[in-house]
Amino acid sequence: MDNVIRSQDNLRYRGWQKLLKKKYRDREGRCLIEGDNLIEEADRNGVKIHGIILKENAPVRDRTRAVAEKGVPVTMLSEKLFTALSQTEASQGALAEIEIPRFGEGDIERGRGGSGNIVVLDRLQDPGNLGTIIRTADAAGFDGIICLKGTAEVWSPKVMRSAAGSVFRVPTIYAGSPGELFELMERTGKKLAVTAFGEATGLWDAPIERDTAIVIGNEATGVGEELMRAADLKIKIPMYGEIESLNAAVAAGIIMYESVRKYTGEDRENAGKTE
Repeated sequence: MDNVIRSQDNLRYRGWQKLLKKKYRDREGRCLIEGDNLIEEADRNGVKIHGIILKENAPVRDRTRAVAEKGVPVTMLSEKLFTALSQTEASQGALAEIEIPRFGEGDIERGRGGSGNIVVLDRLQDPGNLGTIIRTADAAGFDGIICLKGTAEVWSPKVMRSAAGSVFRVPTIYAGSPGELFELMERTGKKLAVTAFGEATGLWDAPIERDTAIVIGNEATGVGEELMRAADLKIKIPMYGEIESLNAAVAAGIIMYESVRKYTGEDRENAGKTE
């Protein structure tokens, strides 16, 4: 095909290459997403899609075709150039350049689920953990996520793959320091609940049903000392086996759904939707 980009010196292609790096995503306010599901989810959630990028000779699936038919520009890349942009081993042959959604404090204040609960991530560094927590927060109806400095970037390819479409629905904002977080908690009337060991309230007894910011700490070092000192509540998940700690995303999921159970007042087996 004559309209296939085959040169790595093509200006548009070079621009997409730059978006693989965080500093350019931050500067341009754009990123690349990959796969039919994410492209469809971005469109469904009102995210601005600047263009769709297809691999030459790859089949175009219905969901991506439906987005393209809304007038989104489509560009074809040679297999070699597309593979260099792709971040997956088994690519579906479709990428899109999108405008990064910008959330603010007001998005969290307005709320999504009614409980007023949010998650705070303190230097959480594993992209898979971050994406899983975003996805779980979406399912649990949490109002948003605050990432402290040192936390992985939400708009990196690995995080977005793990979070799926939830990355477009759950408001995620950054706080540069614990001090900024404390000011935000005071303005929004939320209490700070940190995960801890030793002297802490057992999760089943912890009052975390409303207006609570649940802090999940760094995978290796846990919650920082400044947050520990400022916490309104320290909570711990009961451990009945020999293991000393849980994966950060697993722990976050358990705590989030216990807060949902407390908020809804429903029996665990009947709370929420079932598949």
